[in-house]
Amino acid sequence: LTSIAITPAAATIAASGTQQFSAVARDQFGAAMSGVALTWASSNAAAASVNASGLATGANVGASALTSNITASASGVTSNAAVLTVSAAPAVVAPTLAAGSVSAVSGATVDLPITFNTGSASVAGLQFNLTLPAGLSTGTVTAGAVLNAAAKSVTANRSGNTWTFIVFGLNQTAIGSGSLLTARLSIAPGTAAGVLSLPVSGVVYSDPAGAPIAAGTSANGAVT
Repeated sequence: LTSIAITPAAATIAASGTQQFSAVARDQFGAAMSGVALTWASSNAAAASVNASGLATGANVGASALTSNITASASGVTSNAAVLTVSAAPAVVAPTLAAGSVSAVSGATVDLPITFNTGSASVAGLQFNLTLPAGLSTGTVTAGAVLNAAAKSVTANRSGNTWTFIVFGLNQTAIGSGSLLTARLSIAPGTAAGVLSLPVSGVVYSDPAGAPIAAGTSANGAVT
């Protein structure tokens, strides 16, 4: 054995992608040799690993691309170094909720929309609170399009001025982005004109395995 050549000589993969490398071992006459046991190596474990068959797997969890030299060796002979570029990990976008803004006069009933943006997460369940100002009373809650599509249900319970919503389901289907629910509110007769704020708080998300997901910043609602 006098040389080992691996191909491709360079490749680029996604942060957790794969790339198959091949190696040809040759003797002193340049003839290909069979049955040579090769040891594969990656120079940068933070970028990628490589298994005994020459399959490299990206391991980049950072915000910048990384490179690794992939080599194969046997009997003291090491191949050329194939340069593997591993792209940066995709940016993590946290899921968010947004309570809408609606307008009405005192004594009226309005439907407050709550929308959901999944970001880059896979959210299968969630819980949140709305803090209700004086002058508002609660009514029915109707599941929105994204809950219906995921076959989820929603419950709502009021304790004092806190209205708690829990989205759940027997399945582990992820919830898409869009209309989460509408919450009916009644404005008490004689309520002074102005903006009644509805802060969103206590937001908890869980993935299909039940593990918690970091929440993004929610947008508060208002009744004007």
